[in-house]
Formats: sequence, structure tokens, C-alpha cells
Amino acid sequence: AQWVGEVLGEKKVHGNVLGTGGLWNVLALYEKKMIVANDGPREFYHLASPCHRQTKLTSILDTPVPDSEQTITIGNDGSIIIPAVACSNPRQNTNAIICSKSFLGGMQLHCKRRDGKQAPVMLEYTFDVPQGGPYILTAFVVTVNKDQKLLVSANSEETSATIHLPYTSGMWLQSVPVTLSLVCGRNVLRFTRHAPHAGLAIKHFFLCPQ
Repeated sequence: AQWVGEVLGEKKVHGNVLGTGGLWNVLALYEKKMIVANDGPREFYHLASPCHRQTKLTSILDTPVPDSEQTITIGNDGSIIIPAVACSNPRQNTNAIICSKSFLGGMQLHCKRRDGKQAPVMLEYTFDVPQGGPYILTAFVVTVNKDQKLLVSANSEETSATIHLPYTSGMWLQSVPVTLSLVCGRNVLRFTRHAPHAGLAIKHFFLCPQ
């Protein structure tokens, strides 16, 4: 539970102060209390060594995304589903984004919490479109903080559209739609999140011809 809270960028629990911390961090705190109450203290000090933590983080960052999870599908109606883990840039996990298994099946992308001193998080997706024109874009996301947003631009456009993300309280929901202009053939979508921002999980992006 605590790991989920960290990935989603939730606030930490401040001791036993009521009303502090995100949902997953609060659950982790009470889980710890139940373990101690039922079984007594255990010696976990060896798991907390810097070497162990670094090895685990390195293992996560080095885990490749299978090709089967990066398949972009086009429906008979021209709609397009782009898995969030099907990035053309970056091509692997970084300190800012992590691709992992999803409870919905398949995989999802976690965009980690960042403060105002850190560089923006940028994602690119390259795909082919059978027919050019205006498309409606939405993102299937999980958020645990209000007022989150995602900037997106298509191809060589200098201006970005703002995707306003819903406050989902840890549930999967569709974002507010925006309209983009795509060309027939190869297209590139560029997503940007400027710090500071909270954590965000993305399952896929959905494009529908208008």
C-alpha cells in the first residue's frame, strides 16, 4: 500500500495526526499497526539497507515493456487506442516515469510526483492514422489530487491543448476531452507535465475522429 502511495505521489502521514496523508499511505500505516499488534515486532532492518533499495529500484527501471503491451489498435470506426506504455520517447523507465503491471490487466504508466525544481516530464507517442482531420482525445487515468492537468500537442504544432484530469480518488476515469488535428499517415503526440505536480497513473489514450 505504501509503494502505491509513493508512485501516485500521495502526501505522507504525519505520525498519528488525523486527516493527514493520502489514502494508500493511511492504509499502509494501519497495516503496520495490525502487524505489530498481531505478531509483535520483527527484524526487518536488513531489508532497509541502501544496497537492497538500490537493487530493487534498478530492477524496476531496467524492466522492459513487452511488445505485446505496446500494440496501438485502430477500430473499424477509425478510433485509436494508444497504451500509455507504448512510448516512442522515452523507450524505457526513468526516474520520472515507471511502467508496471495494472490491476485492470496489461500495464500502466506511472508519472511520479515532482516538485517545482525538477524538469518537466515529457512523453511522445508515434503512430499512423488512416484518415486525417480533427480527433477527440481523452486519457484513462487515476489521480489522488485535485487540479491536475496534462499538456498535449500534435506533430509540429507550437501550441498545446490542456487536458484537465478528473479527481478520481484512486479510481480509473476518463479525462475531459480535447480536440487535436491529425494528418493521414505518421503522427506524433507530445505530452508534457510541468512541475510541481502530483503523481498520475495512465492506462491508455483514446482518439476518436470527430
